[in-house]
Amino acid sequence: MKSTESTIEPRSSEDIVTRFDPSSKISLFLAKFPEYVKVLRLAINHEDSAANLPNYQGWQWHDVQAHPTKLIRLVTEGIAKICWRTRNSTCYLLRDSDAVRKAIKKPPIHANRESVE
Repeated sequence: MKSTESTIEPRSSEDIVTRFDPSSKISLFLAKFPEYVKVLRLAINHEDSAANLPNYQGWQWHDVQAHPTKLIRLVTEGIAKICWRTRNSTCYLLRDSDAVRKAIKKPPIHANRESVE
């Protein structure tokens, strides 16, 4: 007879923190992929410069100096979203620009917390 008991894995403290604080999730992402700090800074600058434009569509890959395949990771992680797509271009927006700002200003979280002797 098969046991129908399900095993529930304990959640790590990172899971709990990222559930309540989006900037912590972004900080963890930036610790794993530090090359995205520049991309997110440029995205924030682009969105801020167009804050008063009524028909702003978002930023494109060349606005943030990143290859389009790298931007897909931002979308799959939930940091950015695709807001406009045509055959020739794709425009992105940050989902929570305040959380991104906060994450960039925080001191970096180290992905590998090994003791240094």
